[in-house]
Amino acid sequence: MHLIWKLCCEWKIMQNEDPERTITENKAHQKWGSTINKHFHLECLMMNRVKYGKKLLKQELVEKTWWRILQNQDSLGDDWIRDTRVLVGIGERPPGQNH
Repeated sequence: MHLIWKLCCEWKIMQNEDPERTITENKAHQKWGSTINKHFHLECLMMNRVKYGKKLLKQELVEKTWWRILQNQDSLGDDWIRDTRVLVGIGERPPGQNH
């Protein structure tokens, strides 16, 4: 919901509600994927006991939260949670968007 609100505010304020500059479905999809990946990586960083002490997130919780929505789950190693190249997937990307 926050992302939808943020995109609407961006269009109203930054784009002056210009109908020619509405947010496309593809752009919204990219923003959603980027936002989800940022949250995933943040939670992985928050497992650092030295930095977060008692406030750290437990690895088991992060694994249970994210496991079913990771891309290429079957090819991930045992220590996938510490691999910064792991990405969250939200379905197939449209052709030409596979970078």
